[in-house]
Amino acid sequence: MGELLSHRAEPRAFLPLGLNTVRSVGPLAFKSELARDYACLLDLDDAVQTWACSPIFRNADCEQFTADFEVNYGASIEIVTIENPGQRLPSWLPQRIHGLGNRYRRVDRSAIPPVRLRNAKDLLQYARVTVSLSDRVRLLSTLDEQGSLSLADCQSIYMTARAVPVVASLFLHRFIVFDDIDEHLLGPDSRVRRR
Repeated sequence: MGELLSHRAEPRAFLPLGLNTVRSVGPLAFKSELARDYACLLDLDDAVQTWACSPIFRNADCEQFTADFEVNYGASIEIVTIENPGQRLPSWLPQRIHGLGNRYRRVDRSAIPPVRLRNAKDLLQYARVTVSLSDRVRLLSTLDEQGSLSLADCQSIYMTARAVPVVASLFLHRFIVFDDIDEHLLGPDSRVRRR
């Protein structure tokens, strides 16, 4: 029976230079640029509670394989491998993952929506921004009164910090949502509302 040995981040070619996250646990390291892109999307997925890089699995013959991600959805765990032409996927891996009670997903380039990815990268620049209580109350109160605001309208609300970092941080921490985040690049007309 296969077992999850650990979450180990080995040195990789695509280290997360400048990548901030809000839902990752453990060290960040990616086998490919595609894996790094998928990590950005995990932080925007409302169903994801946490995710970790490089879970390691072993089969009965002591063969070992490092998957790309372990994604915690609360009620279930999904192990993800990212398509990588230079890597052979062991035939035993999906069965071992299922045997541990987890789901398995193989991701290729077609699973990465380009507009959502661009928006994710833009928003994650602000993942480490801490929003003051006063700014959070001002923005959320205004959204309660107005229903929704454009990103440009958020700039007119008096806050101690700049509006875009505040809005981005509150989005990443699931206080607010953007309409059409999958269809249009974020800009002045992007609408934001309470979750």
